[in-house]
Amino acid sequence: MKNLKPIVVLIAVSFFSYAQAQVRIGGSVDISINLPTPKVIIVKEEPRPVYTPKPHKKPKAHKPKKHHCEEVVYALGSIRNQNGRYDSFDWIIVDASLENLGNGLERLTYFTNTRETIEIIIRTNNPNDYNYHFTRNPHCTANTIVSVARNGYVIALHQGSLSLQPGHQLHTVLNLDSCNEGTFNGTVTL
Repeated sequence: MKNLKPIVVLIAVSFFSYAQAQVRIGGSVDISINLPTPKVIIVKEEPRPVYTPKPHKKPKAHKPKKHHCEEVVYALGSIRNQNGRYDSFDWIIVDASLENLGNGLERLTYFTNTRETIEIIIRTNNPNDYNYHFTRNPHCTANTIVSVARNGYVIALHQGSLSLQPGHQLHTVLNLDSCNEGTFNGTVTL
């Protein structure tokens, strides 16, 4: 019974005393990774600007000021531009000219009410034919449309035709289908 006395005392003391202890039962497990703790830095980044092309502006119709001494501007015809950058737009032709450039080339120029110009360079291979067509064949023997420009910038054509109809006045019928600018259709009397 003397052997039991220290065990009873130990149990009684453990109930009444507050102690933090750890009991180790043989062996140990130790896991250690010697990596430094990462530093977290929060950087506020500005979003990168994304390039967006500017929308093309629709040409404004020029309205001439009405003065009592100014001539009344009359229209020679109109050319409609549709299926291009703008929904549909009518150019009123206020003046036109046809000039000989030599070597069978001629320039037909339309002046619009918006102060824009449409230039058509044509090659006359057959003077008895009044119709001109756009072709990519450089050896074509028919009358051809060489190039078309608006305000000095060449318009790439897909197909096109122009008819110069002589009479009391020169009457032109235009039907051009461009690659990027839509179609140009209209009639003008010179």
